[in-house]
Amino acid sequence: MKPEASQLKNTAAAIHCLKCGMKNDADRDFCDNCNTTLYVSCEACGARNPRDVSRCKQCRQALHRPFWRLRYWWRRTFPRTARIKPAYFALFAVLVLLVYRVVLFLASFESAPPQ
Repeated sequence: MKPEASQLKNTAAAIHCLKCGMKNDADRDFCDNCNTTLYVSCEACGARNPRDVSRCKQCRQALHRPFWRLRYWWRRTFPRTARIKPAYFALFAVLVLLVYRVVLFLASFESAPPQ
């Protein structure tokens, strides 16, 4: 018994979700099960590519950022020119003193003797 042409078409046009493994139709943008995106757009040409490929099918541009570039995220987030403002420093000092006082207050209680 041979499968029908519509069944072959649906099998060929299916894409698997990389997160949950569910089979989805190729025209879907998001997984039916976990709502994860199934495709990535190329920043250079705008082509639609599956998430499991590393380069664009049309222009061969890298689709994902390499790991060694991710380690410098803190330089962009906290530039060296950033300075601590005096008001933030004073607020931090007051917070530390408050926590210290709470710890001293809780340490002043004696535990009840065992009965």
